[in-house]
Amino acid sequence: MKRATEENAVSPVVGVMLMIVITVIIAAVVSGFAGNMVANTEKTPQAQIQYVGVMAGNLSSSLGDLGEVGLVFEHKGGEEISLFNLQLDLKEATRTGGNEVTISYNDAPSAIYKNIQKPGESRLPDTVKTRMKKIGVLSTAVATQGNTLIKPGDRFIIFADRIIAVQGLSYNHIYLIADRGGSTAYSEGEFELSAKTQYSLIDTKSGASISSGDLSGRTLDYDLW
Repeated sequence: MKRATEENAVSPVVGVMLMIVITVIIAAVVSGFAGNMVANTEKTPQAQIQYVGVMAGNLSSSLGDLGEVGLVFEHKGGEEISLFNLQLDLKEATRTGGNEVTISYNDAPSAIYKNIQKPGESRLPDTVKTRMKKIGVLSTAVATQGNTLIKPGDRFIIFADRIIAVQGLSYNHIYLIADRGGSTAYSEGEFELSAKTQYSLIDTKSGASISSGDLSGRTLDYDLW
């Protein structure tokens, strides 16, 4: 009888030890998983990016105009940003169903409109190879980390495929198209250059917006840059 009592006393101790071991293992797995989630979360750049206006060129030309046309932004302060990690979202609610477009750095200007003149429009010359460029960098320059890094005080342009003078309307329109190698456009749209069009600049690494607003602003002369 004494021997049986000793064996019964050991069983609860072994059970408690097994529960402790299992709890420690589960805690270690959860901790490791949570650590990986934190490590993989990208930090959003804290930067003040302001829309300046549109570089529209000479819309009154009888032949049309070729130049660096598009939306100009300025870095007003904060951390540096990279054009490689930038995405432009435009949305206009003046048409039925709305009008939206998404443009990233890797979306090259569309060959459909580039270097082709049309009266009442400004389009890009064939020298423009990338969708975004820091003001002051040649359009023919090879894209590197140095000439795509935007610091406080820098301005950059997101090229449009067309700037259109719409007859009878008080606001010009901007047109952007992202081909992305498909037979049909991945994303395209025509937008009024006014407060009716909302923009958002997205940091693609974190997926967060770093600037937003509307396209009401002045027309800039690219000959002065």
